[in-house]
Amino acid sequence: MRRRCCRTTRCSGRRVRATAEREIVRQTGPPVIDVAEMEPGNTLLKGNGAILENTSEFVARDHRRLGERAQLEMREYRLASYRAFVLCVGLTLASSGSLAQEQSRRIDVGLAVRYMPTGWFEWSGRSGATESALGAYPALGGALFVDYRLNPALSVGFMPEFTLNVIPRTMYYPVSAMTAGSLRVKVEYPGLSVLAPYVLFAPGYSSIFAYNNTGGSSGDAHGFVLSAYAGLRIPTGTRHSVFAEGGYLHGFQKSDGHRYAPSYVVLAAGWQMSL
Repeated sequence: MRRRCCRTTRCSGRRVRATAEREIVRQTGPPVIDVAEMEPGNTLLKGNGAILENTSEFVARDHRRLGERAQLEMREYRLASYRAFVLCVGLTLASSGSLAQEQSRRIDVGLAVRYMPTGWFEWSGRSGATESALGAYPALGGALFVDYRLNPALSVGFMPEFTLNVIPRTMYYPVSAMTAGSLRVKVEYPGLSVLAPYVLFAPGYSSIFAYNNTGGSSGDAHGFVLSAYAGLRIPTGTRHSVFAEGGYLHGFQKSDGHRYAPSYVVLAAGWQMSL
């Protein structure tokens, strides 16, 4: 009887203490443990029994993870930058290889074919009257040229020219041809490998001679000419190019002291080779 009573008393005491502890926890909440005050090397038990590492070790591990992630991102960024750089260099070398070879050559030779769809004549007759509104029939012509490059943008050269069907719009007209020798001063936009725009100035001296006369005045004349063109050159290889240009040719010729000077709108296309 004594043993049963003692056990009953102990069990009742334990239940009372457990009930009192639960009541205290319910009213005040679970105890708060300041992890920052723990000494290095100490550990705590969570409510589920897992081991909580001390704060210094946790922070150090977190810093290591962040550092490794940053290094990985930096390596990926550097690799992407390197690939982009290599790609740009490759494209630049591929596009400028032919251009560099072309710029290393100093002499250009070529041929131009010209069509003059309309024109004007400044023509003064023997009586001294000037027909300033006199027109001109369409003409055809061509030119050979040789240029020497002083630098990638500027070149100078010489151009023999030949023009047929130099005819004023009159009732009795001479049919003439015009030959000229002109200097060339060409300015081209440098560094472009696909389309190279340029301007060309060509002052020269010309001679007009008649090869058919219907009874009008003589078609022979001599004098200066001045041409100006704007065009585009298109490389077709390391040495060859084609081009198209348009411009205006103005004549200052005279025949026996009287004006006989044709001027034309000029359209031209041709081929060029670098030596």
